[in-house]
Amino acid sequence: MKEKISRLDKKFNNVIKEQREKQYIYKTKEYIKKQGVPIPITPDVLLWCLTKKKDLPLIKPHLTFSEGFITFGGKVKKLGVAIPFEIRLKPVKGENRTITFQVDYLKPLNNRFIKRKLFNQQPVVDYDQDFITIELNEISKIRYVPLGNIKSFQIVDGKLWVKVGV
Repeated sequence: MKEKISRLDKKFNNVIKEQREKQYIYKTKEYIKKQGVPIPITPDVLLWCLTKKKDLPLIKPHLTFSEGFITFGGKVKKLGVAIPFEIRLKPVKGENRTITFQVDYLKPLNNRFIKRKLFNQQPVVDYDQDFITIELNEISKIRYVPLGNIKSFQIVDGKLWVKVGV
């Protein structure tokens, strides 16, 4: 009799534990639907995405965030000559798990070679007609959030804050 009672007690405890886990998962999903999960992206992480391709002709790349813009600069080699460049990107839209930036400024003289060479790195970065699209699933912090898409993004205090939600 005691064995039957202890078995029933264990089964009852397992059922309660499963219900608590399901309720926790449900509450987490509801929170993500309402609020979203804010994820900070530092300049170093975004620079890593932009320079992930190994055979880029870049010398001393750097990236900074400022009032609504991202500035990416350094030197690029063309025919053995190091040409300094600076590109200012403006975040335009977030769709699924990608962010699209518009090329707002490019020094020297809106050079297409630099844009094509630096920003055609499929599948991470894609360049098309002054728009650069970055796949954020390549960033581990965003990949760890299993569900949801980009709800919003903004540049605050030297970080790009991306909110992922359902």
